[in-house]
Amino acid sequence: MKPYYEQGDITIYHADCRDVLPTLEAGSVDLVLTDPPYGINFSAEGYDRHNAKHGTAAVRVTAPMANDDGSLDLGFLTAYPRRIVWGYPYLQDPEAKGWFVWIKHESNSLQPMGNPLEMAYTTCWNGFKWKARLWCGYLTSGEQRLAHPTQKPLSIISWMVANFSDDNALILDPFMGSGTTLVAAKALGRRAIGIEIEERYCEIAAKRLQQMVLPLEVSDANS
Repeated sequence: MKPYYEQGDITIYHADCRDVLPTLEAGSVDLVLTDPPYGINFSAEGYDRHNAKHGTAAVRVTAPMANDDGSLDLGFLTAYPRRIVWGYPYLQDPEAKGWFVWIKHESNSLQPMGNPLEMAYTTCWNGFKWKARLWCGYLTSGEQRLAHPTQKPLSIISWMVANFSDDNALILDPFMGSGTTLVAAKALGRRAIGIEIEERYCEIAAKRLQQMVLPLEVSDANS
């Protein structure tokens, strides 16, 4: 399959990940770090209303999130021993022994839209780790500007890549979205493959990678 974007050790495929994954070399992936559809029929209507009111163009979603109707079987992810998967408790894995909690809201502060926290499950550590990161991506500009309705902060994804993969490791994100995992991987000297079914997000991710400014600062978790 021809890549949508390929530069150095970073590759993007515009496709259904279930079509691409069987073509990858078995055992070549060191870490799966991804944010798949939760099966909740997510609607980005609130983001669209905000953008229309304030004249911004960060996110324009006029159709349901791809594969978010609950019919997607994510069992294929268990083929990768080391994985960090956003979506807990909607998504669960009996092999997961660790969890990451992203606290999105701070007391006495502007409240971002959506839930006050999000969680990922993982096979990379035991127990809980957490990080507070106020997220108002729809109000900001530059690299932290919201480009996808379920986008995660670069600082959190970078911490995961930095702490749970080695130099030159291959990171796989089969539900790439706007490419935050790939941006973090490139900045930290990792190889990465991203797969995304919606072409508009492939384009956004490719532009983010082309416009990157290094170095990337990675802060500690649990702080």
